[in-house]
Amino acid sequence: MRKETQALIFVLFILMIVGILVGALMVMWNSQIKTYSYQKLSLKSYYLAQAGIEHAKVWAENNLSHSLPYTYTSSDWGGSEYYSFRVETVPSHPNQRHIIASGWKEEGGKVIAQRNIELTVNISSLKKIRWSWRQK
Repeated sequence: MRKETQALIFVLFILMIVGILVGALMVMWNSQIKTYSYQKLSLKSYYLAQAGIEHAKVWAENNLSHSLPYTYTSSDWGGSEYYSFRVETVPSHPNQRHIIASGWKEEGGKVIAQRNIELTVNISSLKKIRWSWRQK
């Protein structure tokens, strides 16, 4: 075999190895990007559910005599992002309310990420809370 042929075979072999490595890295990066995207959507959904919880607490504080259960769904927060909450009575505990909140992101009419939060609050202690917001 001539040296030019050997060099050509060697170069093709090296290119094949580099191509395989680059292809494997591309698959890994694509997987990482998808994972990051889903984590970000899940976190947004969690924050939307927290917004629902806070909204429900304020509603429960201001509507002590309203008939329960009460359900509310927000309008679009931009980018097809929503939250909802449901306030229910707690059997045998008239001063408590059970709150179930959901936050979700839709794409093309399908839910692609959703988080739920549940908690029970004592509405008599909600009156003692001073609501405030401060940002630095």
